[in-house]
Amino acid sequence: MEKRIILLIAILAGFLTPFDGSAVNIALPGIGAECRGEKFDLAGSLIYGAAVVTIMAGFSLLPGVPGIFLVITGLTFSVAFIRYEQRQPFPVLNMQLFSKSRVFTFSSLATLINYSATFAVSFLLSLFTSST
Repeated sequence: MEKRIILLIAILAGFLTPFDGSAVNIALPGIGAECRGEKFDLAGSLIYGAAVVTIMAGFSLLPGVPGIFLVITGLTFSVAFIRYEQRQPFPVLNMQLFSKSRVFTFSSLATLINYSATFAVSFLLSLFTSST
């Protein structure tokens, strides 16, 4: 019975996560006002999307040759995205943030570690509850 309670708490916490960003948008309606007049970087967004899709599809097929090919293709798209964004006046992701701001770089790394641990807990929890 206690496994079901733990699973229920994890599911409820997962459903509340998308509303965190909505609360910020409601509380701070002026976000993005400083970006008026800037053009949307469609090409950069498409390159980034292709990188994410091919890497994730490759990981799902990884023991085989198609998986290895897709992961390598996704990494190639990632390198292309970084190089492309460095030359854009209005990039999707400003790469200079990583090279010029140590605080931003390490806080991004800490966030990556945090979300990786969160995913690991939910993944292992699903394995734990399905084993019995």
